[in-house]
Amino acid sequence: MDSELLNKILGEMKVPLKLVFVASCHSESTGRIFHDAGAEHVICVRDSYTILDEICHEFAKVFYLSCINDKMKIC
Repeated sequence: MDSELLNKILGEMKVPLKLVFVASCHSESTGRIFHDAGAEHVICVRDSYTILDEICHEFAKVFYLSCINDKMKIC
C-alpha cells in the first residue's frame, strides 16, 4: 500500500489521524506511509532495527497505561 491509496482511504473515512502506533520490527517505511498520508504523529521502529516481541509488547503497555493513568493528551 502506498501513501496515495492510504490517503484516499483515510479521506473517505473523514477521520483525521493524530497518532499511529506501528508495533513491529522494521516498520519505519510503513510509518512513513502513514505520515505521508496525513498522520500527525507516528511511532514505529527504524527499518534497520529488530526488536523482540516482548519488548514491543511492554513498550505498548507502558505507553498506553501512562496515557490513561496520567490522563495525557497525546496530540
